Amino acid sequence: MDFVLNLLHQEVLLVPQPEDGMEGCSYYMTLMRDGEMQLHVGDAVYVTQEDEQRANRALGMACRDRLDIFRIERLWIADG
Repeated sequence: MDFVLNLLHQEVLLVPQPEDGMEGCSYYMTLMRDGEMQLHVGDAVYVTQEDEQRANRALGMACRDRLDIFRIERLWIADG
């Protein structure tokens, strides 16, 4: 059986760029975080406070009742 490898774009630039966007930033529909997790506009994500993130990394887990859920509305990278 022959397999066809479909390469998907890991980072998809938003076209057109938002008129009310920050100057010097490029906006995206999808971005990679740390080369392991792909984030899309519209995704829901769990977020911890910064001090809890360090503790969670050390323990290798997070308590879900201490996490907030956010919806991604914009993804951008500052140019330069």
